[in-house]
Amino acid sequence: MLKPTFPITTDRMILRAFEECDLEDLFRLRGDREITRYLPHHAETCEDARELLDKRMARRAILEDGDKLNCAAVLKDTGEFVGEIGLFSVPNEPHTLELGYVLLPKFHGGGFANEGSRALLQLAFEEGGYHRVIARCLGGNEASFKAMKRLGMRKEGYFESAEKVGDTWHDMILCAILEDEWRAGQG
Repeated sequence: MLKPTFPITTDRMILRAFEECDLEDLFRLRGDREITRYLPHHAETCEDARELLDKRMARRAILEDGDKLNCAAVLKDTGEFVGEIGLFSVPNEPHTLELGYVLLPKFHGGGFANEGSRALLQLAFEEGGYHRVIARCLGGNEASFKAMKRLGMRKEGYFESAEKVGDTWHDMILCAILEDEWRAGQG
């Protein structure tokens, strides 16, 4: 179970619950094919983005199997929307969460995914008492795979033709970090 107290503050960002004012930014993020080329969900229209926003606004805690916690990441100084970072329960694995992130291109390579992900890993392990956090990316998403390694995650598997995005099957990389590995890396 994980019910964070918002906002979650990092050095440069605030992770907060999604709000009505995030519709345009969410559509900019999820409506851009270049940004979402590695993701299973895309917003074709503003109505699609509205549906995604409604789901995200309802996701403020992980209380049972299947729950998702989506956080809007914004710059601390200006409030500018950076992207979204979240934790998701893994079905039938009550001690495991999945980490996910997607950022606007102008924030790629600046360490923002790492910074926000570290805050959520800390939340998962120290407040939620979870044992393991996984993250997945498509085989061609080298930037995401490198980000996972920078978080201290290790590669657990490479699965051929395992994830369908649009009409195409892609290879998938699975990485993970255990609570004791997280704690050892914090010292």
